[in-house]
Amino acid sequence: QVFETMQQKRNNVMKSLFAAMFAVKERVKQLYKQKIVVLGLLKILQGVTSDGQLIVPLLAELLPWFLKVIKDSEIEQLQFADEVFPEQDEDDADAKSKTDWTEADRISALCYGDMVSHTFMIDILLKTLTNAAQKLNHTDLPSLLQHIATQCGDKNADIVNDCKYCMDKYNEYLKNKQTN
Repeated sequence: QVFETMQQKRNNVMKSLFAAMFAVKERVKQLYKQKIVVLGLLKILQGVTSDGQLIVPLLAELLPWFLKVIKDSEIEQLQFADEVFPEQDEDDADAKSKTDWTEADRISALCYGDMVSHTFMIDILLKTLTNAAQKLNHTDLPSLLQHIATQCGDKNADIVNDCKYCMDKYNEYLKNKQTN
């Protein structure tokens, strides 16, 4: 009974957080904050993907906005991500005592440790869609996208093409990263 109570409280918190993030998604204008909302909503969606009754309507509502944010803020700059946030050398960090850090050192350390900056929205979206496709017994990702697109109706006819474009750009980035 304690476990059930904990589970209910966790579900209520997840529902409240999801509802709040869902409600503000259109009002958030800063790209970094949009990214936080996208990643938060995707993480919550991963928790509800087992419910086939919910996942497709939720994705139909959210996927057009996710793709817009990804296209506007991330997909064309993938190749610059490693230049902006290179891997930090642990020896360099340990060589200088934190008591000797300047303000620039502290800000730099925050950027290197910032998981939001180091996480690609397209990667999390693809994982969420792949998991949903498997749980909903779709044979592949394109069939799930087609199913979601039919739920969207006239709201976003290009959802399949937008998703394919973002997937292609991300796969191209990964391929280039492996060859370098």
